[in-house]
Amino acid sequence: MLGLCFGVFMYRFVFFSCFYFLIVCNLSGCATLSKDQCKVGDWRAIGKADGQLGYLLTYFEKHKSACLDHKIKVNKAQYIQGRAEGLQSYCKIQHQIDIGIRGKRYSPVCSGSVVPLLKEGNQLGYKVYTVKNDHDNTLHQLSEVRSQLRSKNLKKAEVTRLEAEESRLQDQEQRLRNEIERLKTDGAKALTAKARAFYKRS
Repeated sequence: MLGLCFGVFMYRFVFFSCFYFLIVCNLSGCATLSKDQCKVGDWRAIGKADGQLGYLLTYFEKHKSACLDHKIKVNKAQYIQGRAEGLQSYCKIQHQIDIGIRGKRYSPVCSGSVVPLLKEGNQLGYKVYTVKNDHDNTLHQLSEVRSQLRSKNLKKAEVTRLEAEESRLQDQEQRLRNEIERLKTDGAKALTAKARAFYKRS
């Protein structure tokens, strides 16, 4: 029993360390795997982490190159098995909405008739992301204008201009806030209805 628990612990440790390492290295451009990760050689966990991130199968070649630099062999069969498990999480409609909201685009790693809905979910989430960015920028501009209005010795013409700009930004902020809510409610409801119809037919 103790051995089983230890095995589960090690699998989870390798999986989450790989998951974190892959995200960091994807941003910084370093080798995809460390020497220690190559030595442990839990290729199922590595593949699962890649699958959950939506990496193409060709990403395996980067791992292979990283481990060959340390003269360590790889196991592609285990990697493919783990990646397939990871893709089960990636290729879900709600997950695509979630990553879209975080500003990530759909990766073409899924298959089957659900793909159009996955793309639509990602587009919906990404639209929320872009509108939210516009909303945040508007709030920042509004804050700057109000800060200027608090300045002393402003000429009447400048006050008039800043007040007009404040009013414009307030209207823009309200419009963008309404758009975010509309996307999260109406857009999500429409997609949910499509998803239910799809899974009912499947």
